[in-house]
Amino acid sequence: MAARVDFTHLHVHTYYTLLDGLASPESLAHAALQLGYGAAAITDRAGVYAAVRWQQAAEAAGIEPIFGAELPLTVPPARLAGSRPSCLTVLVESPAGWENLGWLLSAPALESTFASATRDGFAVDLAGYLSGHTEGLIFLTGPELDGWLPALLREEEEAGKEGLARSELARLVEVAGRDRVFVQVERMGLPGEERLLLALRKLARELGLPVVATHDVRYLRPEDAGLHRVISCIREGVPLSRGAGYQLGSDQFYLKNPSEMSELFADWPDALAATGEIAARCRFRLPTGKLLLPAYPNLPAGQDADTYLEELCRAGAIRRYGRQDRAAGERVTTAELPPEIESRLRHELGVIRQMGYAGYFLTVADVVKWAREQGIPVGPGRGSAAGSLVAYVLGITQVDPLRYGLIFERFLNPHRVSPPDIDIDIADDRRSEVIDYVVKTYGRDRVAQIITFGTLAARAAVRDVGRVLELPPPLVDRIARLVPVVQGQARSLAQALEEVPELNALYSRDPTARRLIDLGRQVEGLPRHASVHAAGVVIAPVPLTRIVPLELVGDALVTQFDMESLEQVGLLKMDFLALRHLSIWARVRDRIRAEALAGRPDAAGGTGGTGGAGAAVPELDELDPDDPAVYAQLATGDNPGVFQLDSPLNRRLLPRLRPTRFTDIIAALALGRPGPMAQLDRFLAVRAGQEAPSYRHPLLEPILAETGGVILYQEQVIQIAQAVAGMSAGEADLLRRAMGKKDPDLMASERERFISGAKARGVPVETAGAIFDDIARFAGYGFNKSHAAAYALLSYGMAWLLTYHPLPYLAELLSAASGDEVARRELEQSALRRGLRLLPVDINRSDVNWTVEEGGLRPGLASLRYMGEKAAAALVEARTRGGPYRSLIDLELRVGRNVVHRNLLETLAAAGALRGLGAGEPREVLITVELDLDAQRVMERLATLSRALERVLAGTAAELVTTPFETAPPGTARLPPARELGVEEPRGRLYLKLNFNPKAPVTGSGLGRTGIPRETGAPATAAAGRPAGAAATAAAGPGPGKPATAMAATVVIEAGARFDGLAGKEAELREALRREGLDGVVSVSVGTIGHWWAQVGG
Repeated sequence: MAARVDFTHLHVHTYYTLLDGLASPESLAHAALQLGYGAAAITDRAGVYAAVRWQQAAEAAGIEPIFGAELPLTVPPARLAGSRPSCLTVLVESPAGWENLGWLLSAPALESTFASATRDGFAVDLAGYLSGHTEGLIFLTGPELDGWLPALLREEEEAGKEGLARSELARLVEVAGRDRVFVQVERMGLPGEERLLLALRKLARELGLPVVATHDVRYLRPEDAGLHRVISCIREGVPLSRGAGYQLGSDQFYLKNPSEMSELFADWPDALAATGEIAARCRFRLPTGKLLLPAYPNLPAGQDADTYLEELCRAGAIRRYGRQDRAAGERVTTAELPPEIESRLRHELGVIRQMGYAGYFLTVADVVKWAREQGIPVGPGRGSAAGSLVAYVLGITQVDPLRYGLIFERFLNPHRVSPPDIDIDIADDRRSEVIDYVVKTYGRDRVAQIITFGTLAARAAVRDVGRVLELPPPLVDRIARLVPVVQGQARSLAQALEEVPELNALYSRDPTARRLIDLGRQVEGLPRHASVHAAGVVIAPVPLTRIVPLELVGDALVTQFDMESLEQVGLLKMDFLALRHLSIWARVRDRIRAEALAGRPDAAGGTGGTGGAGAAVPELDELDPDDPAVYAQLATGDNPGVFQLDSPLNRRLLPRLRPTRFTDIIAALALGRPGPMAQLDRFLAVRAGQEAPSYRHPLLEPILAETGGVILYQEQVIQIAQAVAGMSAGEADLLRRAMGKKDPDLMASERERFISGAKARGVPVETAGAIFDDIARFAGYGFNKSHAAAYALLSYGMAWLLTYHPLPYLAELLSAASGDEVARRELEQSALRRGLRLLPVDINRSDVNWTVEEGGLRPGLASLRYMGEKAAAALVEARTRGGPYRSLIDLELRVGRNVVHRNLLETLAAAGALRGLGAGEPREVLITVELDLDAQRVMERLATLSRALERVLAGTAAELVTTPFETAPPGTARLPPARELGVEEPRGRLYLKLNFNPKAPVTGSGLGRTGIPRETGAPATAAAGRPAGAAATAAAGPGPGKPATAMAATVVIEAGARFDGLAGKEAELREALRREGLDGVVSVSVGTIGHWWAQVGG
């Protein structure tokens, strides 16, 4: 380790300057220590994402952490064409400075004045932006590469704006204070560097400002320059061969040692010394270890959070546990609660009071209560919170923890420092409403979601590096595919090299593969992009920017600290998780209730019994948990969409388990995972009576009898430690957690402690040791029983719907699976196995989503490819407004070709959805006759065309219908046999469809009366059979003063007609039409619906 020096690095990027910095906070701290630095600053662009980790790493290394950021601005200071991104380097010297930096970084997300700001630069008036937010901050004028003051000097020179840099710098000094502004100088080896330094020196001298030397650190070692070029190209999406414009311009952006910095600025000793002066001023530390809970806003006058929580809990306990045999009007007091309820409630409230979490429970209970009152589906519980009686009586959870042996200390342990974590499942389509309520209740400035960072995983790293290096795609793809995925997670490249012989062999023999893998390992794990945590929300007691800066990720306001960092600074997150199954449950429930109220029990899909269609659908916690019919359904293993029980593993497990009680579902959720599979056969053998349960000691029987002597739940470990070793619940929970860490020294001391406690309770040492070893082995696969019990209630509820209301239940599942062909087919097969009818999709009967009809299931239009919900909704809306569709043309005219495009029409036809129009056969013939006619002559030619086609095809006169298209398209004709062309007799109508040049209006009162649209799409192949020049002329429009040209008239023969005999007879048709006196015929084509749409530009 080098001796400590006076120089301090004040401009260092970590890898949170995404795909630009390479160093983690921890590696930076280690490198700084090795080089002899006593302090260093991190200054990531537009954020302080690494601050907490930097403080922890620096303190662990014994160096002083300095906090700062690059504050992006634009030069000139407005969002103008040609403005360039630039930045000020800002350092924090005090708590006030931290709060001010938080506001400056958050302003673009919170203040409408800065709404156009981006990471590239805040287009603001600098004085207005900084005013009132400079205390406790030190401003450096920006780095050589993209600094604010260097950018002003370049703008001054290039745009001839003499004095611009000096005036803007003077404004900064005026706003921030002379003692807070330093002119920043760097020598990064870039072109024009010395000229820039002369200009900076001149400005500093003229304004009497100190100069400070910094170095723009993007990576730690000189040899990392090549790697930085690679990640720059990954960031910009360009290959290395074309990435020069995105490179830094030199190889000097590494963490230089003190000697290098002293040599670099030997001519500027005061600039070096200034770094030490600034470091001495920047002694701010992030406060940690103190919980920052929001004040509950709805406390009654004269009560604190603890007393009000107890009041609500006792009222809730009366509702949950009140005597069922009391006389009418008799009220139950808390004194009459069962003793075990009273004792458990007192205990939990005491722990909550001791740990200071009453306000947290009140807040969560308030949010859940509000959501339920709005009809927003809320889950019955999640995680260890289901083990809390307080959570149960408050209505946060819906599972009785005493009935199912759930343990409070698994959730909240006074011996454990970690705060409570109550996760709430919300219907995925209404989660945003809950977050909006929290924001409205606690204030937009105090509520935010949580940032998370996506990193380059092994496979992505290989593909990105391969793309940048322009390596052969087959090689890159082969290497990426050789990285194994275990339980949904790709192994690291290092692990893959050890575990996959083929990859190791390729690495050893192929230099190109070795280079790719080596570079992939170096970029693997780098943060690549910011996103929003799936569930986490924080609520602060003060404006959040005083604690952590905020930013926008998409439309979500998020903290710049991830959830681990937030916990360190005392902010407690709440998890509101979006759960699709809750939305499905609610939609099925609401559908059944609506149909029952409307007197349509068949559409409610009931099967009779206790859950028949006429019965109200109870809420989850109101269901009878002992319904044999529900358990019989579960035992089949065919439980599509049933929460947590429709996995392949559970499909095999449930028929063997044959559940008959609620605790069996809890066990199934714990067993239906890869971890406890070793215990499965023994559990099932005991369950089936094939094997007697065994217990190492009688003390274990009351704990393990429920699971046949098998340790299945984490709560059982806690109970065993209490019963055998005499530990408190809190101590036993710490033992459980210690076992999960697999620390040999810790395990040895815990084993000794366990055996000592067991010995004191009369358990033989050998037996105690065996019991300890059993539960230690279990730690790798144990399941949280509280979590399983809460989820089992939702599983049971969905199985109840499947049992008693299979039609609406499956309809909702099928609707939810509209984009998943595999899932849809499985659900359809499940419906058929139940004897349910699958009706065809029908353009005139199908709704947007699947519906229950005639005792069967009819597909929704949105279930078809190329459709989507918006298009399906447009089709249904137009049908609702104007009645059933009568023809293809009627369909197009009423909905519009922006919806009824070629792919969609082919999909409708292929699915048979057009049978109601008589156009359900994909092979129907459609004849396109391209005409070169003035728009004014189109109507008079319709009759001629109709008669000509009729005579060519059949020899019978046709009747011209001129009513508007909404009623019947013009050109309708009956077509008898056309034996001379070898065509079968059609059984439908002939429609004429006109396609006009869209570049010119179609005029004439006759056209308007027929309802032909004034602009329709021109045919994609309008010029078939004629010179390219003619096609171009027609497509371009008629020119000034000329009428529009009718590009084509299409004959649609519907109702299942098969004119296969027409194939290849286009020329014959064309000549026949000309002989019939139809002038202006350019071409004739015959094809299927798909060909027709191609002809008319669909």
